[in-house]
Amino acid sequence: MKGLFLIFFVVFAMGSVGFSQVGVCGTHDHDEIFERLEMNKRFLELNPDMLRNDEVLFVPVKFHVVTKDDGTGGIEEEAILTQLCRLNNDYEALKMHFYIKGDINHIPYTTLYDDPRHTFSTIRMAANFANNALNIFIVNKIGTNESGTTLGYYQPGRDWIVVIQSKVGNNETLSHEVGHFFSMAHPFYGWEGCPYQASVHGLQVNYTTVPCSGDLIELANGSNCEDAADKICDTPPDFNFGLYDPEQNCIQDFEVKDVNGDVVHPMENNFMSYFSNCETNQFTPTQMNLMRADYQASGRNYIQSTYIPDTTLLSDEKPMITEPAYNSTVPYYDHIFVNWSDVTGASSYLVKVTVGSINKKLYYYWVDNASEIIITDLPANQSFISMLIWPFNEGNSCEMKVSETHRFKTGGISVDVSEINISENFKFYPNPVNQTVPVFTLENFGEADRYDLEIFHMNGQKVYTNSLIMDKGKYTIDLSSANLGKGMYLVRIIHGQEIFNQKLSLN
Repeated sequence: MKGLFLIFFVVFAMGSVGFSQVGVCGTHDHDEIFERLEMNKRFLELNPDMLRNDEVLFVPVKFHVVTKDDGTGGIEEEAILTQLCRLNNDYEALKMHFYIKGDINHIPYTTLYDDPRHTFSTIRMAANFANNALNIFIVNKIGTNESGTTLGYYQPGRDWIVVIQSKVGNNETLSHEVGHFFSMAHPFYGWEGCPYQASVHGLQVNYTTVPCSGDLIELANGSNCEDAADKICDTPPDFNFGLYDPEQNCIQDFEVKDVNGDVVHPMENNFMSYFSNCETNQFTPTQMNLMRADYQASGRNYIQSTYIPDTTLLSDEKPMITEPAYNSTVPYYDHIFVNWSDVTGASSYLVKVTVGSINKKLYYYWVDNASEIIITDLPANQSFISMLIWPFNEGNSCEMKVSETHRFKTGGISVDVSEINISENFKFYPNPVNQTVPVFTLENFGEADRYDLEIFHMNGQKVYTNSLIMDKGKYTIDLSSANLGKGMYLVRIIHGQEIFNQKLSLN
């Protein structure tokens, strides 16, 4: 008897563990989703020509990377580029194209990192909300419920998406949550809290409403499709069969009948279902039309724009890192000049620096319209540093070829830029410069020759460049075209093999 009990306990425990590991969507508050859905249906009825519109709808996306308070634990950010590609592939049939809006936002806040539904987390997300983009917050975890581990959710009212970092990359989770953003419900709506199980519900479901929610069960004959489940008629009934599918093979391989005795045939590979490991997922024609209508609704005007992002195809070149030299030691650990070859089609680059081989620390730098950066925040005396660079542009990251791994070391000398003179050959003034009239005088006491002038923000991003043929004398440098904000900058003058640096303040 004890042996029998032990076997039963082990089987039960394994079953429970299996269920707890199932990934689920945490989107609640479907009332608002259904309100928008009905508005979108009316919009389509009044604007039938929109169904034949081949215009590409561009969707700006603001990614927020959430970390612990100390800045650690965040996602490996190259996964964001992989996810952008996946989103664009998944929504290509809708003629929707997603692009990165501005810089990646970093939020060091442990509460949000581990508990995004906490009141303080909501306050922090609201404070970081970008008013001109679809906002996606990438966190460590969301939580679990009786159905499984929450992978992501869309929050109606707040109009943002939260997703766990392990599901960002080449993954359909975000495509599912974006579907909610554009007014799609689950095709099994009502069954979220009590997924179909043969042992509980039988092979014929002999009731008209879902036991745990009271929502209307969609019938296989389509007679109540406008009122039941997701309220869309070309998505067939689904009693949340996919959640506990034992094979996880995207196949409904047993027969279930509805109250009328008709066999229910779910669309296993629908993006809004819970079936896993489908070779390809898709939306139905009605879903696609309704999502396009949702984009063009008045409530979505904050993401609508006439702006057309750069979606140029990338060449198959890899960036070649030329500075610092491979395996060299850079004496100044807080002033590292990094340079790489341009990749045709790329207007932006992601630079990833890994410090250490065991207790690794990651540093990310997003560079626009340049193939060089000055890195100022690496630690001193590090003997193991590796670097990778990904090329992309704001709307295309699908063909990117990552650079070869590049290694270098840092020395122990600090470059206190405030103490570096630009050499006895140069002088510039005033310093600080008035930010509203950003003009200064550069005086050359050296030989007549060509000089390259570059200005970097202290985060390493190049913000100004000019090539000057200078005799001895004074030259006016006008930075108005650079649209620089107040802050500290680094002036860099290159003359042959000589490089001179000095800090410049705009106030």
